[in-house]
Amino acid sequence: MCGYSYRKANTRLRKMGRQELDDVTPTRLKMRLDIESAIQKVVIGCGFRRVSLDEITKASTNDGDTAKKDAATTAWNRSLQLYERQT
Repeated sequence: MCGYSYRKANTRLRKMGRQELDDVTPTRLKMRLDIESAIQKVVIGCGFRRVSLDEITKASTNDGDTAKKDAATTAWNRSLQLYERQT
């Protein structure tokens, strides 16, 4: 299944005159469970710092914990990580 979707991607890239994706076989591509911390490490290494929801949401609500939890996740139930460039 993984090769099939990448085969379609390579077809689209060829039609656009762009370079195809290299080895995208399932043996090379592996599922990583802790991808969020790997992404955070790269972003922080590029001069950003993570911003907490407390820093962003200064307005208090009656149900603040629920509002923060809702703000911290996307419609796909993914965690939202916010960063700002360090000065």
